[in-house]
Amino acid sequence: MTVVVVSGIYGLNASQRRRKARLLHQRTKKQLDILDDEDAFWNEERIKKEVKRNYFIIQEAWSKKDLETLKDYLTPQLLDAWQTKMNWYEFQGRRNELTNIKLIKQHVVNVYDSENDDEDYFWVYIEGMMDDLTIDEQNQVIESYDGVFVEYWKFKRLGNRILLDEIRQQDEYEN
Repeated sequence: MTVVVVSGIYGLNASQRRRKARLLHQRTKKQLDILDDEDAFWNEERIKKEVKRNYFIIQEAWSKKDLETLKDYLTPQLLDAWQTKMNWYEFQGRRNELTNIKLIKQHVVNVYDSENDDEDYFWVYIEGMMDDLTIDEQNQVIESYDGVFVEYWKFKRLGNRILLDEIRQQDEYEN
């Protein structure tokens, strides 16, 4: 009985957060349609394909501590922050392993189009799932998470490419 109640509560929360993301996306979609007429960069399908591709590459590279790959997908500021975080994990004798990575939903929820293309950016609602383990030097799992998560990813434009610039947790973005 408890499991049913928990599932019901989760379903309600999932439904509410998806509804909120869809509402944000509907407003943004109109803006994207207008922008796409003048600049193919803003084509929503192209953006979604690139976000999906980058999502998996970034998650895998993080798990492997592959800074060389991350250089091609993160802004210099975020790369710096992540390198510091990786160094801290290493100092503590920890590693973060991500497996069974899934992208459940994504919606572009905010767009900023500047006259200077290098200042363009957009936010994406990311709903994903993965096995996220923090492991110590003795190969003991000290933290684990395997549920659904919601984050908002900010991408900056670099020519016709996108670079991940920031990740916010759901409560950081929506409040």
